[in-house]
Amino acid sequence: MPDEPVAHARIDLEHAVQVADARSGWLLSAGERQLLARWWRLSSQARSLYARLRPRRPLIFRVDDLHYAEVPDAAAAAAELVEAGLALDDRAGLAPSVRATVWTVPMLKARARELGQPRGGRRADLVARLCHVPGAFDGPSLLLPLARPLFDRLVRLYLHRSSADLSEAVVERMGIRVYPRYTPGPGVGPFPDRESLRAYEACLRRAALMDGEAMIAEVDAAMARLEARPSVSPLRRRFSPRRFDEAIAFAGTQGIERRGELERAAALYTRLLAVNVERPHRVRLRLARCLGRLERPEEGLNHCLACLEAAPPSAQPGLARTGRRLARRARRPWRPLPPLRKAPERSLHLEGAPGVSRRPLYSTLRGAAPVEHAVIEWLAERGRRALHTEASPWSTLFGLLGHRLLFAPVPDALPGPWMRRPLDLGTAAFRPSRAELVDGWLSELRGGGGPALLEGVLAAHGDEFIAGVDLDRAPTDVLRTLTSALPGPALAGILEPFVDYGHRAARGLPDLCLLPGPVIHDATALPHHVSEDLLLVEVKGPGDSLRDEQRVWLDRLVRLGVRAEIWHVHRAEPDHPDGLAAADPEETS
Repeated sequence: MPDEPVAHARIDLEHAVQVADARSGWLLSAGERQLLARWWRLSSQARSLYARLRPRRPLIFRVDDLHYAEVPDAAAAAAELVEAGLALDDRAGLAPSVRATVWTVPMLKARARELGQPRGGRRADLVARLCHVPGAFDGPSLLLPLARPLFDRLVRLYLHRSSADLSEAVVERMGIRVYPRYTPGPGVGPFPDRESLRAYEACLRRAALMDGEAMIAEVDAAMARLEARPSVSPLRRRFSPRRFDEAIAFAGTQGIERRGELERAAALYTRLLAVNVERPHRVRLRLARCLGRLERPEEGLNHCLACLEAAPPSAQPGLARTGRRLARRARRPWRPLPPLRKAPERSLHLEGAPGVSRRPLYSTLRGAAPVEHAVIEWLAERGRRALHTEASPWSTLFGLLGHRLLFAPVPDALPGPWMRRPLDLGTAAFRPSRAELVDGWLSELRGGGGPALLEGVLAAHGDEFIAGVDLDRAPTDVLRTLTSALPGPALAGILEPFVDYGHRAARGLPDLCLLPGPVIHDATALPHHVSEDLLLVEVKGPGDSLRDEQRVWLDRLVRLGVRAEIWHVHRAEPDHPDGLAAADPEETS
């Protein structure tokens, strides 16, 4: 006899249900437990059919169309599901509008012709017309699976994520992806009680409908929910309704501020600070600016001072600018932050390309290109390889070199399968829970161990689908070059912010990574000489200026001894006799 087909969908769902039930089954209601018990009593082919249909859309199916190797008798399996209360069929008196969902437009038109009805209009028009004709949608037996919310809930509890999709099991089984290798550990579970679980699910539904105006309308309700709910640990924050409500309340209050309702906005920002938001510096900055516009500079200044030192480095320049302005208006002294070091600057003239685009285009051998790609082509013509990577090589290096930090057996951090990063990455809990590991890792990097560590991780984990790792944009030869070219202290200094801020730390890293190669001498650049060393380049086109995150990163790179520059690209008119526009004397002085 041929081997029985492997029912992967059923096996994956059964495993998810078992694990979630064992760990968080106490969150289920009595009615849900009865449904689950009935599901387990089904035959394997009925459970297989349910597992196949659960993630599919639309919500209703023709039984005649259900052909799966592990379900030899789809009609019998469907009947079992109906008998167990896990599906509805024709006997349930499905409404014509529900039955119509399995009819294609050609089928609807053919049916309208048979019944002497008009065949024109959109699908909705055809359905509305036929719904008034008794028996219009009579036909093959239909099946409407029930209890999907219960199984989606269990899958979420199993995966520890908002998605109820088990496709990771499929792509890994097919060899399309390899997920990080670790042993899921025990955890407190994402929800402290059933009320929190249901509130989180309600937030998922509500978030799908939110836009700017909706957030403004929802801001008072979101604020009230925040004030009624206690704070949660960093490991539970991803699954907390507070995360959604904080986002709604903050964005909605910004919208109110933009409308000019400053008193109301200030009151809402003040309430947000009282509920222990995740990033209070953002709220204090908006509140300080709001108070300044309300002619209350003293209060605004106090908010800047309250969070200036504790704010992430990328947020400090904005707080300092606002604080200095408010201090001047309040006639209070202001103690400035240490000045940021500036990276060397270079001017470059590239020929502009004709045409209309959101961003200025430049002529290259491959056609019109935005400024970063035009600079890469300019360098390639002179024998140097550069990549438009921004954060890619550094987030990739952190994901690989920091593999032992990310997938360390920290309690509650990796409770589910197929996790690409731990739950506490990017939170204040990440470093303390791995203090010895982090210290040892940074010491190893500072001592020059980066190249050897990279080779070891590539051999053991280079095929894994790790958050932040992108070997297409940051190939392994580039990673090897970076770890070899950078002194150990510089490599450790670039990667350490990822420990404290997760992937948010990458914001502001330079656009281009110019790999070591031959020296460039070119009269169209000022200075004319580009050294053979590794160089990180922040590219700025006409009218583009540095953001705070970029200034902070350039300061850090300069302090670490990493060669970094700002390249100001000036657009030359294509009809200039030398292919260059006459440059402003001040630009080349």
